[in-house]
Amino acid sequence: MKNVLLALIVLGAAGCALSGPTAEQLAQADCGAAPGADYREQIRGWFHETLYDPFSAKYEAGAPCRAWWNAGAFVRDFSYGWGVQVRVNAKNQMGGYTGWRGYIAYFKDGRLAVVQERK
Repeated sequence: MKNVLLALIVLGAAGCALSGPTAEQLAQADCGAAPGADYREQIRGWFHETLYDPFSAKYEAGAPCRAWWNAGAFVRDFSYGWGVQVRVNAKNQMGGYTGWRGYIAYFKDGRLAVVQERK
């Protein structure tokens, strides 16, 4: 039993240690078309479906840049596209603002593909 637990800990640590692609790999990757001028509206649309009070939301979004994300949980399964750093502050069920939270919105071929919270 101890050996199984130790193996799980080692595998978990190895999974956390997986690094992303190198800068050269990212520069050579097919990131597809950059998001168009409507990328902020696409981001707002995603949050409109997920927030408790989307009409109260305040957004800050950066400019798109080449990016990657890991599509696999324990394997290196990189997807390449464009990333936008986003900060959102919206009201909760009690009517108070929750504070700014950071996200990265990933685009592939001009369309929003994934939104991940920044930890």
